[in-house]
Amino acid sequence: MMHFSIESLARSECPFKLGFSQWISIDQEKVNAFAYLTGDLQRIHTDPEWAHADGPFSTPVIHGAFLLALVPVIVGELVVVTPCDYIVNVGIDQARFKHPAPVGSKLRGEGVLQEVAQINGGVVVTVRIRIISEVMKRLVCRADQRMVFYQ
Repeated sequence: MMHFSIESLARSECPFKLGFSQWISIDQEKVNAFAYLTGDLQRIHTDPEWAHADGPFSTPVIHGAFLLALVPVIVGELVVVTPCDYIVNVGIDQARFKHPAPVGSKLRGEGVLQEVAQINGGVVVTVRIRIISEVMKRLVCRADQRMVFYQ
């Protein structure tokens, strides 16, 4: 976790390694909850029996959208800006799914501050997040999170 003020964040040299997040466990219950919340009930995610018998990965896999939903959570763990009145999520760019992430995986993110630009009242940042699976020991997703920290 890196602590910044708005001013120190604005002056950061890029690229700047932010380190790693804590491990996040994604079990079948979480995947099913995400499936029902989003309406993406494909059995490749929600039916372990089918996935083991007939699925393309021999196990259920975590939704790609679920992985992307973890990106701002990981950034929030790696980049702490104080004081900060609010943060606006501008979007996720360059999202790539490199390998399927099996349900039951422990995941963590590695962050690199890629770009910083000062604007009126805040700082726009781009943080590249690489989500790694402990089970597979490989990269499962990469995405660039853009957000604005306002003071």
